[in-house]
Amino acid sequence: MKKMMNLKDIKKYALKTGLECGFNIMLWFSSVRLVRWWVQRNSLYRKKLDYDWTFGELIRRVVGNYESMFESDIPVETDSLGKGITKKLLNQFGYVMIELKHYARDSLRATKVLHEAHLELKAAKISTQIAKRVKDGRRISGSLINAAKKSDQNLAKFKHLKSAKAPDMDFVRHLANYYAKDIIADYDPVFYKIFKNFAKLTFVRHLDKNLIVSEDSLKMMEEIKHLTENHAFVFISNHVSNADHAPIFFALNRHGIYQPSTIAGKNLDHGFSSKIFPRVNARWLNRGIMLPPEEVEKLKWFTLLWNMPGQRSGTELWKELKKYGVGWVNNPIYRETDKAYTHIQLEHLQPILFYIEGGRSTTGTLRAPKIVIFEDMLDYVRKTGKPVYLGPTAISYTIIGEDKALETARRGEKNISEGDLVSQLSKLNKVTGPDSPIYVHFGKPIRIGPDDLSERPKKFARQVNEYAAQMMTAIGNGIKNTATYLLAATIVKNQYEKNFTLQNAKTDMTIMAKTLEEEMSEAEVEKGLNTALAIFEKKGFIQKKDGLYEILNIPLIRQYGRRIEHKLVK
Repeated sequence: MKKMMNLKDIKKYALKTGLECGFNIMLWFSSVRLVRWWVQRNSLYRKKLDYDWTFGELIRRVVGNYESMFESDIPVETDSLGKGITKKLLNQFGYVMIELKHYARDSLRATKVLHEAHLELKAAKISTQIAKRVKDGRRISGSLINAAKKSDQNLAKFKHLKSAKAPDMDFVRHLANYYAKDIIADYDPVFYKIFKNFAKLTFVRHLDKNLIVSEDSLKMMEEIKHLTENHAFVFISNHVSNADHAPIFFALNRHGIYQPSTIAGKNLDHGFSSKIFPRVNARWLNRGIMLPPEEVEKLKWFTLLWNMPGQRSGTELWKELKKYGVGWVNNPIYRETDKAYTHIQLEHLQPILFYIEGGRSTTGTLRAPKIVIFEDMLDYVRKTGKPVYLGPTAISYTIIGEDKALETARRGEKNISEGDLVSQLSKLNKVTGPDSPIYVHFGKPIRIGPDDLSERPKKFARQVNEYAAQMMTAIGNGIKNTATYLLAATIVKNQYEKNFTLQNAKTDMTIMAKTLEEEMSEAEVEKGLNTALAIFEKKGFIQKKDGLYEILNIPLIRQYGRRIEHKLVK
């Protein structure tokens, strides 16, 4: 007998249906020629890169790069030796030299092995899901059936190429094509304009009204606007919430700055987000595991040895892969495809928004910078001889909509990427108000030109780390000492164990503000303290009882306090 839907299921179904209808209406409306003409009169909503052209150009570049490497006898520096290197010599500085064609051969062989193992694992997982649903008597959704068909087709096509002993460049073209479909943003400026205006009227109206934008110096935003229009520009930001891009986009659009292409985690490619993100100029980056350690163990060790110039040796790489698995960014051709796309965007003056921490911090502290993609951005300077400007961007919240989910994830109990774009924005909108604004701060852009970077791999790697550290410092300085951050840091620093008085909190918060070199009057401290107390009390972090404030949830208070912890450890 068919199970009846409860009220919660009915609401969920109604919301999903409503969102799909709304999406289709916006999609249709944005396709009307008159609407497109009217919106695109503003240069802010003109497309910089055509999807079809970008796709074709990206494939050509990846294949062209590999063709050049396969034919190259030019030796390049590397720090150590790996499998497949037949010619080696020491240059005058004592570095080991390898021929680039050996890296190309080994990396292609490894990618073919990884790709086939990944496709087989993906097909097996989908088959298991279908079998489980059949066993439980549950309906098999159309999306799951389509995923199974697509997975089988991809695996069959790859095995056909393998059995036909296709030329190396056919494999490179096939792999680049597969990865490019997953990476490229299908930006539609007209759809973005319609979606943004609809969102401002509905589920982000409080967020937009209570957004405070600041800059390092007067007319800084005018300078940033000029730079984005005339040079390659990357906004480098910290990452607090899945909804971070919305306040940053609104802040930039206020100053007439073109929509950046956000490098978004592939973990968000589900539900409504998978339809919206690409159309609002988000490009996917898969930071996850392509092949888990137990699957790596099944492969022949020598098939996964490749030596990237300037990177670790093949044997060191094998040990790492067996322990942690193979990440997508470890996949040579995936990495080459993503890098080529980054270079295309920068060449065509498409600004990029990059969260340098990689993912959200579950503890609240600033995470160490992720170097891989950052390195590809700087490599653009070496390849083209043109400068790139890096704009430090700091986002701060009075109330973090995902604070409890982040704490749950810190304990390893739940995935923090389950919600889609609309649900994340709706949650953030509910907690944002006049007393709980969102702050976006733009720092002075840093210019990196060809003269600032070395052609030597080891020295270049050191420079990449130095620039990443410089960006993290600039971002950290731009984080706002919000009322909740200040109170939480005060509670943690003064080690209030069970409770505290209002007067103690006021005195210690004033000292904390001075320690952070924050100019705050007594009235401002009192207002901020009352705001933070009300927020923490409402969220269940503290409770007022008999003239004292009892601490109920110190882990979540610590999470807020750690947002400005880096300022106290100078």
